Amino acid sequence: MLLGPREAWLDEVRDGLDFFISYANEDRVWATWIADQLEAAGYTTRYQAADFGAGRDFVHEMHDAVMAAERTIAVLSPAYTRSEFGAAEWRVAFARDPTGERGLLIPVRVEPCEPPGLLLTRVYVDLVGADNAVARERLIAAVAPGRPRAAPVDRPQREHTEHRLAEAVRSQWSREAQRRSTWRPAPLPVRWSPSGLPVQARPEVVADGSWQTTLTGDVHSIAEALDRLPHRQLVVLGEPGSGKTVLAILTVLALLDRPGAPVPVLFPLSSYVPAMPLADWLLLRLRDDYEFLADDEQAARRLLDAGRVLPVLDGLDEISAPLRATALRAIETHLVAEAPLILTCRTAEYAEAVGTSGAHLSRAAVVAIEPVGPSTAVDYLRRAVMERDEPRWQPLLDAVLADPAGPPAEALRTPLMLFLVQQAYADPASRPAELTGFESAGQIEEHLLESFVPAAYAAHHGPPVTATMAARWLRHLARHGPDLQLWQLRSRVTNLAVAAVIALTCGWYFTAIWGSSGGVFGAVAVFLAALAATFAEPRSWREFEADRHLAGTTRHQLRRYRLVAAGWAAVTGIAAGAAVSLWLGRGLGSGAAVATGYAVTTGLLLGLVSTLGSPWGANLASRLWWAVTGRLPFRLMRFVDDAHRRGVLRRIGASYQFRHARLHETMRGGRPAREPDRDDSPRPWPLLPGFIALPLARLFVLLTIIFTPVVFAAMMYEQVHLTYHAGVEPERATEASQCNVMTTGAPCFPVDILRWRLAGGRAATEFTFDRRRIGLPYAGLAGRMEVTDCPAARLEVTAVAVRPHADFRFVLDDRGAALSDFNGRLPADFHGLRLTFRRLDDRPCTATVNWRRPGISFDQLSDFRERLR
Repeated sequence: MLLGPREAWLDEVRDGLDFFISYANEDRVWATWIADQLEAAGYTTRYQAADFGAGRDFVHEMHDAVMAAERTIAVLSPAYTRSEFGAAEWRVAFARDPTGERGLLIPVRVEPCEPPGLLLTRVYVDLVGADNAVARERLIAAVAPGRPRAAPVDRPQREHTEHRLAEAVRSQWSREAQRRSTWRPAPLPVRWSPSGLPVQARPEVVADGSWQTTLTGDVHSIAEALDRLPHRQLVVLGEPGSGKTVLAILTVLALLDRPGAPVPVLFPLSSYVPAMPLADWLLLRLRDDYEFLADDEQAARRLLDAGRVLPVLDGLDEISAPLRATALRAIETHLVAEAPLILTCRTAEYAEAVGTSGAHLSRAAVVAIEPVGPSTAVDYLRRAVMERDEPRWQPLLDAVLADPAGPPAEALRTPLMLFLVQQAYADPASRPAELTGFESAGQIEEHLLESFVPAAYAAHHGPPVTATMAARWLRHLARHGPDLQLWQLRSRVTNLAVAAVIALTCGWYFTAIWGSSGGVFGAVAVFLAALAATFAEPRSWREFEADRHLAGTTRHQLRRYRLVAAGWAAVTGIAAGAAVSLWLGRGLGSGAAVATGYAVTTGLLLGLVSTLGSPWGANLASRLWWAVTGRLPFRLMRFVDDAHRRGVLRRIGASYQFRHARLHETMRGGRPAREPDRDDSPRPWPLLPGFIALPLARLFVLLTIIFTPVVFAAMMYEQVHLTYHAGVEPERATEASQCNVMTTGAPCFPVDILRWRLAGGRAATEFTFDRRRIGLPYAGLAGRMEVTDCPAARLEVTAVAVRPHADFRFVLDDRGAALSDFNGRLPADFHGLRLTFRRLDDRPCTATVNWRRPGISFDQLSDFRERLR
């Protein structure tokens, strides 16, 4: 009998598939965990989230899996008892083993519930309240009591990596929560509820038609709310300072405690490039932020591909406004429909992005953080301050309760301001009551933001830094954007330094070639050209694409940059020195000592230029310049680490950020960060990595700047025109030169020609010329001679200089000769020229000698040759 495709597949896998896992959408995390444990124990599994392909018939997939699997596991929960599809699946398995003797249907309870219908007749495996190790032991014992299986394999590499990632995330954000004083005295009970804004898909789409719910809760219940959503996608909105990032941090820490759940990882969106696929960016951020993944791209990719990372995307509003809609579309496009997700954003910015573009997350619920009420704020502050300090705070607390619409109550409606007011008035000598004298909430907020840095540096721990110094340095850092990648800091002053070194090098060369006046003029011209080139360099020309291919701490980044800079400085210096040595030694005939001296000096100067032009050199020069001018400390890393310990900055991988966007704006003088109207993110180089392509281009430009003027000087067509004096007078003619015949064929400039016609014998012509036209010594004849009109004709040409006497000869035929080949055959100074032509052949035809561009050339490098002696 012929089998159809589905029957053939069933026949193929029937003997190899151990378990089909039946579950409700709400229990996808548990289903994934159960599958992982069974596969680690040597079993094969199949379940919807991992094995049912997009665009295929779900009912057929479910039926085929139930029929192909040897046994079925039913994941029991309240949601599963209501699921029609779940009921259909377990009933098929029940029908195959109605008495339960064969153990083909195994209920696994993951939440308190009453098994429905005939499932009451089956003994279930109870995982409710069990930790990860106990739950795994119960599951494996239940599925194979006394039944031999293949020896359990070692923990898969993916599970090991997942465990390491979870521990790294826990350590990272636990420390960050501590620095933010999140636990002192306890997390503020911020509440959230549906946003009520038209920025969400219809409720039946978000809930997948299976149930309706009203999402409400506090800072501790986001994780539970995420589990209640069928698609496990949630957008959290809030006003500036409302606690979105703290809520995200606490949610990450709560989700880490769930057995079998994907690892929640917080990704600040301030560094996201919307043009990049989200999966690629997540991969690069994992490698940047977690050092153990830096050199193991495949391990990080396996986690993402298997859905074992739950992205918590923090701060969509920190992407520039024109690109937020693009980022939303990228998030929607590059995440599969069932992928869990948490996204945070300021309310107004999210509403604007959705309203102007229509982009939104089609399966995500949207909630908003509620303002902190006056009574909640007062209770929180009472718990935060010491009992002996309460009288000092009492006037402010009374004012908040007495006038909920007054400036103090309005200002203290966000967790950020409640934190700042504690910091600003921690000193027992301070007076919180002074806040009651401000006329508006905005003035109070600005006062608290400006007071934060002085308060943070009031304690005398860490390096000896005054609040004034710290504020000045932090204001300078704030101008470099929300993400402080210290190895990328660069001042425009380094452009001046690079241009100056290039100009000095070229000025030194040009002085040797043309004298002091030529050196000064050339140095100024090169300085202006180099300066324009460095300032006009496109932002997308980066040696390292946003540094995402390098991971680790800031010190690791700088160390790698230093190695790259040193390598290219050596290559540049050696290449330039070798080229100069060959040119001087072989081209101009200088001695070995002179050629070596020039080569070493050139190599050192151009190596310095290469270093200053590299990211590491530019960063070092910039930091030194800013330190000398008082804008940054000399020991920048020490200061930044101390600011991180004091809670002013937070660290994300190798980057630093101000602890809040409002603080960043305040340190910038109230100006928001630059928001480009286009995506000016770095583009990859098409053929070579940037750290190879750009230094090569820089080396080529440097060598071109150095040698082009010299080559031009050596080849410059400067000559003395000849005047007929005696003998056979040549014909004079002019013809157009086709200088661009490869393109349009249009004439470029006229060419002078002198012609002699010789039927036989010889002819002689004498010329005079204006020998005072230029002060350089003569080099020889200029132009080109050729014989026409008489094939195979050969002539001897004798050139004789008059006063002083000198001569040379050469043979001319129909192939012609470039007279520059005979430079140096004439005296450096003479008064007349005689040319004699003598036929060497006996052909019975008249030969025509054409001298194109006739004249006497000068030795353009004579001064340089003289200095080399």
